[in-house]
Amino acid sequence: MDKQRALFPTSKPNDQAEKVAGQRVGPGVLVLSPSMQLVHMNHQAWELVGRIGREENGKAVNGGLPAALMQVCAEIQSSFMNRTDTKDMEQLEVKRLAGNEDRPVLLRAFGLPDYNGNPQALILILLEEVGRQNRALTKQAREQYRLTPREQEVLEHLVRGLTNKQIANLLAISEATVKEHIKQIKKKTHSTTRTGILAHLFAS
Repeated sequence: MDKQRALFPTSKPNDQAEKVAGQRVGPGVLVLSPSMQLVHMNHQAWELVGRIGREENGKAVNGGLPAALMQVCAEIQSSFMNRTDTKDMEQLEVKRLAGNEDRPVLLRAFGLPDYNGNPQALILILLEEVGRQNRALTKQAREQYRLTPREQEVLEHLVRGLTNKQIANLLAISEATVKEHIKQIKKKTHSTTRTGILAHLFAS
């Protein structure tokens, strides 16, 4: 019994766990029903959704989801309607960047199949602020995909959600040059779209 007490202390065992958990900043978790009703939202998701809404509209959004989240939900629902294989559904994921270009939020949306033949599904969205890790991710991508220093710079701005014109202005190069760099990044990451580049970056 004494050994058990030593291994599993009885004095408020949850206090320490709560303290450790409070120091971690995990992803925001948002779960929606097929009819887009809120099922679950943790505190981090509440903060990030609010921030995205304010940055989209210039003010707090009262009720409803920001356009960026509605878009990924619509894509998940549309993809589910067009898929019949359960394994395909399990692998379905939509990634988007939302929010302010200086502090982008990565949205990762998944459909949770119901396994009863129902084409609709719960929608799980993970929200994660990526601004702080952009430099580390693009540096890793540079090594992994053998990007040039300039391609890494373009990728850093791409991750921030900047347009070709904005990237060109920041780097003092032409839009045509930016497009060529993005074309090379797509080729090296085996991607066909800008979103595909980001998908490879955050999955690596």
